[in-house]
Amino acid sequence: MKIDIDLSSGKLSVESSEEKLKEVLSQVELFLPVLKTSLVDHDPDADNGGVEKVKKESDPKPARPRRRKKAKENGIGATPKIRKNSSGRIGPKAALSDLIAKDYFSAAKNPSQIRDHLKHKTGTEYSPQEIAVSLVRLMRDGKLDRNQNSDNVYEYTNPSAK
Repeated sequence: MKIDIDLSSGKLSVESSEEKLKEVLSQVELFLPVLKTSLVDHDPDADNGGVEKVKKESDPKPARPRRRKKAKENGIGATPKIRKNSSGRIGPKAALSDLIAKDYFSAAKNPSQIRDHLKHKTGTEYSPQEIAVSLVRLMRDGKLDRNQNSDNVYEYTNPSAK
C-alpha cells in the first residue's frame, strides 16, 4: 500500500486494493483543505526562507494600543473638580483642595482646626491620619506651606499668604 499526501496542492493519492481504505482516505481528502487553512499561516512576503508557521490556540492576541485620556484644563482660580467615592463621601485630599480653592488657608491652621472645620461645615469626619497625610501631600505639591508654632505643632497656610 502506498499513500502520498501533498499539503501544498491539497492532493492525496492512494494505491491500494482495499475499498474501505479508499473510502476513508476520500473523506480525509475532503478535510485536507480545511486542515491546511486552519493550521498553517503562509506569508509569501515573509523573510523566513519559505518556512510556514503553525498557528497554535495558545498564541496571544496582539495588544491593542491604549488610549490616553485628554488632559482637562483648569483655569486660574478655578475650583477643582471634586471626585466622590462609591459611598458619596469625598476623600480628604479633595476636601482640602476645595478649602484651598475657597481661600480657607489665608490664616495659619493646625490639623485639628482643619478637621473640626470639615466636620462642622461639610459634615464629613476624617481621622487625624487621613488629614495629616493629605496635608503633607498638598504641601509637597506646593499648594500649601507649613511652619511649626511655639507648641511644635505644624500650621498650614496658603503659600501666597506669607
